[in-house]
Amino acid sequence: MKKFISIFLAAMICTALTGCNNSTSANTEATEVETIIAEEKTQTTKKIENKQTTTTQAKSEKSETDIYALSDIVAKDIEDTLDALNSEYEQLKAEVNTYDKYLSSTNKMEDFYDKIYEEHKNLCIRMREYSIDYVEMIINSDMSYDDMYNELDELYDNVYDDAGDDIYDGVYDGILDEIYDDFYDGILDIDYDEIDNYKEWSNAHSDEYKLWSHTRSDVYGDWSDFRSDVYGFWSDVRSALWNDDIEKAEKKIEKLQKSIDRLNGVKSTDTEIENVVETTVTEEEKTSVAAPNGIRPEFKEALDSYEAFFDEYCDIMKKYIENPLDMSILMEYYEYIEKAEEMDEKLEALDDGEMSDEELAYYLEVTARITTKMLEIYK
Repeated sequence: MKKFISIFLAAMICTALTGCNNSTSANTEATEVETIIAEEKTQTTKKIENKQTTTTQAKSEKSETDIYALSDIVAKDIEDTLDALNSEYEQLKAEVNTYDKYLSSTNKMEDFYDKIYEEHKNLCIRMREYSIDYVEMIINSDMSYDDMYNELDELYDNVYDDAGDDIYDGVYDGILDEIYDDFYDGILDIDYDEIDNYKEWSNAHSDEYKLWSHTRSDVYGDWSDFRSDVYGFWSDVRSALWNDDIEKAEKKIEKLQKSIDRLNGVKSTDTEIENVVETTVTEEEKTSVAAPNGIRPEFKEALDSYEAFFDEYCDIMKKYIENPLDMSILMEYYEYIEKAEEMDEKLEALDDGEMSDEELAYYLEVTARITTKMLEIYK
């Protein structure tokens, strides 16, 4: 783009020096202008096509191996989390193995119940994140829509089905059942005749049941929510791919990500999210954020300035053609030339290779209008 304006400026200087009221010269200049714009359009289009080709090649590198590797990661995460909880529980049982030790370790019991809840909750959140990973791998691959649709079975089988069952069996039907048997129905299950302080025992017995019951209820609620979210996500994305609608699938990813953010305690209102983004995004990153219509605000502003720049040039040249001996017009022209540096800086800040399809279309639209205006000068 910068090359384009530089060539135009060179053409303007030549025109000013030779006098463009000569019809032959004018026609020649007009032809050169058309040639310049045609070449610029061709080069820009090639850049976009090269960029799209590179992106497609990168996507094609995503293979089924990645998806199967992710399945192993999911299974390993669950296994490691459950192993760590079970290991800690074995230590707790070894330390709290009598009624008296239980009475002096109620804080440890509460802390471990909290640990179970937090580890289970975070594990369920990670299952949602893995679900997004599955879908992103699939839609960013070079698979056909039919293959993408079928490949989603991996998400259902590995996260909703297998992972869901493993987590349920390991926590709700696993470690929580063991705690019930070992403590409420074990250490605290004392014959009435053996109880020295009935009130103390009754409180401990009741408190243990409440801890167990509340934790078990919360764990089931989180597990049920995770399964519901993953199933709904899988079903929605499946429907989008059935209709060959990648954009809709991407929106479903955004929706689930917002749900994950809420679960992680991230501020969720639009205003709060904008504030977070505003304080963390660098100036360089800001320039790459596209507007809702696919055109960056700074890109549109530069192109609009670009067009206004040539509007002014056309006005000056029309006056010059009508009266080439008017020195005031030449002064106006040279003042205008000084603005070219500012225009160059604006255009240099934009990278042609990073234009979106919408930006390319707008760029070609602007240059087409400029072409028309330039040619009208010589009519």
